Amino acid sequence: MFQRDYILRLVEQLSKTLGAILTLRKAKRYNEAEEAITEAAKNLVGLDVRTLHTLSLDQIVFLFSPGGILDPGKSLVVAELLYEDGELKTLKGEDGDAYQSKVRALGLYLEVSGRESLERIPDADRYLEKIETLLGELASNAPEPEIQKRLIWHYEREGAFADAEDTLFELIDAGHAELVPEGIELYERLLTKPDEALEHGKLPREEVEEGLAQLRAR
Repeated sequence: MFQRDYILRLVEQLSKTLGAILTLRKAKRYNEAEEAITEAAKNLVGLDVRTLHTLSLDQIVFLFSPGGILDPGKSLVVAELLYEDGELKTLKGEDGDAYQSKVRALGLYLEVSGRESLERIPDADRYLEKIETLLGELASNAPEPEIQKRLIWHYEREGAFADAEDTLFELIDAGHAELVPEGIELYERLLTKPDEALEHGKLPREEVEEGLAQLRAR
């Protein structure tokens, strides 16, 4: 398990770089800002940003999961850098590349949110706000399956159970039958929650039981 102190050190190192990138961006020194992002990626996670652009979200997550355990510090660093890269590309009119950078950033934020106890993550609320910001920015495009899968567990953690169910069935109905076992586990976890929590998440107990029965019948 990665320690809070380790994550804090990485985030503190990154914050200095982000400040410099923001200054360059405001001064419209976009090429220098991109160079700063490239240098930060090499120094903090040992990767070239251009390499990240060639990998899928699942491949990036695998890369930062030694022994099958996600490194939340490096994942957040890369998410922040990809977000900044997306902002720069938007300013330069490179909308397609900007979208790809931000989609990967969103996926990594969701991955950390879904796997980690956020209480151990410094300034966790800021990352949750970034998720909502990116969901809004990218709303005009249909979410990619890699994002939707991670949204299920994010919605569960946030108590938005109806949203989790809707996303789950949207994926399964689109042909992602491999999610049926995970969906069953989701419903089983929801059944352990008090009625008030389920009502607040807009998914009453009877609807949880109905959804579970539907998946078990598949």
